[in-house]
Amino acid sequence: MRRKNRAQILLAGTTKAMKGLEIAPWLAPIAAKRDGFNIRTLDVFDRDRLRATIAAHPDPMGRSPDLIEEVDFVGSATEIASLVPADQHGSFDYIVSSHNFEHLPNPVKFLQGCEILLRPGGLLTMAVPDRRATFDFFRPHTVAGDWLAAYLDDRARPTFQQSFDAAATDARLRYNGTDHAAHSPGWSLSLWSVVGDARAAFDQWQERRASATTDYFDAHCTVMTPASAELLLYEMRALGLVSLDTESVSHTHGVEFFVRLRKPRAGQPTRPPEDIRATRSRLMRRIIAEYAAQGGQGWSLTGIRHLPPLAQLHRLSRQVRALGRRLRGKG
Repeated sequence: MRRKNRAQILLAGTTKAMKGLEIAPWLAPIAAKRDGFNIRTLDVFDRDRLRATIAAHPDPMGRSPDLIEEVDFVGSATEIASLVPADQHGSFDYIVSSHNFEHLPNPVKFLQGCEILLRPGGLLTMAVPDRRATFDFFRPHTVAGDWLAAYLDDRARPTFQQSFDAAATDARLRYNGTDHAAHSPGWSLSLWSVVGDARAAFDQWQERRASATTDYFDAHCTVMTPASAELLLYEMRALGLVSLDTESVSHTHGVEFFVRLRKPRAGQPTRPPEDIRATRSRLMRRIIAEYAAQGGQGWSLTGIRHLPPLAQLHRLSRQVRALGRRLRGKG
């Protein structure tokens, strides 16, 4: 069977005729207007500002500024519900987002806004980076308290601490003499190193704090793996803050995984009560297992099956050598 590309995964269950909204498509829209999609777009800047940015800082891949399409709603996706006119609330069949969710300073408010915009049965699909495969490698995963603090504070931008954490722990994978800011997970811990400068990041924190700057600075506000993302979404639903059902959270593909959330249909029966402690425990155990796999621990073929072929070979070779040492009484 032919493997689906990421656009097919994100748009599964939708058609071009359906009314959609894409968040920050930049130079690579998933559902492009020029391809006939009935799509609206939301971005923090309008098209002219985005094109000017590309003109001043050319895309490393050589993509043309002309690929940026008209922006229908201008502003932060955190404020999605207030940016889209009220007469369009409840009218969208789907919302799609690629590598934007992790930047949002208030994820709960965004999810609540998506609920307002989606029709009953509507779909929110997102591609998000796996921290084990990016420059967030050494950052701990985000927990429920982080999201709740952002929600209760009604945050409109990343905190100084989030900016510091991102800059100070900035990581690279060195392989074949080349540094990679993102790579598929599963490589040896010894290949990852911190390139971030904690002193420079701390100095920047103090300067911003002293100047009481209101300038927006970007950072990954949420750091996730598939299991930690599923846990966050489950906990927000259990707390009654979000009603979107988690339809699926995929395994990691390359540097990213895919999340599908659906707004319950009117009159749809609620799912049977779950044992909240048992569900949270199960997902927390999965997070620990992800950390163990990240570090290459344990003798398990299932632990390497999703790794790139060369990484599988390296890990299996290490495991075989370790087993040999144990059998010879040297391990």
